[in-house]
Amino acid sequence: MNTFKQAKRALFLSVLTSLALASGASLAAGTQTGSTAPVITVKYDPVDAATPAGAQALYKRIKAAASKVCAPYESRELPRQVVWQKCYATAVTRAVAAVHQPVLTALHERSGEGRSANPQG
Repeated sequence: MNTFKQAKRALFLSVLTSLALASGASLAAGTQTGSTAPVITVKYDPVDAATPAGAQALYKRIKAAASKVCAPYESRELPRQVVWQKCYATAVTRAVAAVHQPVLTALHERSGEGRSANPQG
């Protein structure tokens, strides 16, 4: 396989909530502390993600995956809504950071989503 094809092959991005779920958020949501965080893999092409249209499409897919990962925390109850929002914001922020793509990062920063999320945990 030539270098161009290797560079163009789709990479995998795990959208996970790790510390958001493993910390107090999981206890507030009533999950077991020893459980593993759910993971959804979002495939993307790094060449496409470098374009504004490609970054927009990837960002939409990342947000949809984060919503699914955090779905167990959805509720009409305010405390659980807070847990869901933290889960979602953290998952999106970490996924965007994992891509290491300036166009995607700028899109995320402009959206205002995840401002309260700390990608470092």
